[in-house]
Amino acid sequence: MLLFDGSDAPGAIRGPKAVAVHTVLLAEDEELLREVAAITLRRARYVVIEAGDTDSAFAAVNHSGQKVDLLITDVMLPGIGGLRLFEELLRSNPALKVVFISGYSVEVVFKDAPLPGGALFLQKPYETSSLLASVVQLLH
Repeated sequence: MLLFDGSDAPGAIRGPKAVAVHTVLLAEDEELLREVAAITLRRARYVVIEAGDTDSAFAAVNHSGQKVDLLITDVMLPGIGGLRLFEELLRSNPALKVVFISGYSVEVVFKDAPLPGGALFLQKPYETSSLLASVVQLLH
């Protein structure tokens, strides 16, 4: 999907510039962390769908009608958890990318099974720049 960035507005110096739009599902139960991450992603021109648990994540995706390009999820998300959320969404969207986040290290969280191929992991607390770098790495 392409949107125009408004550079064709009255008084703008140059004509319209197309901006690629990616949709991110942000599934995080800690409201403050979700809010900061959502603001960061929106400022970077991503479309963000927010959810605080797995049930609301499924409902938000179904309600939006948009194809989700990237899932950012807390591994210990209330409901079926972030890993199962990813697996379920992957069934209908095989191109879905994922960034798992957790307060635990990757070695602890994925001790019984490896991190899924192509997935990235961020340990809390993380810098917003690290979040954006992960998103860019997976989507561009």
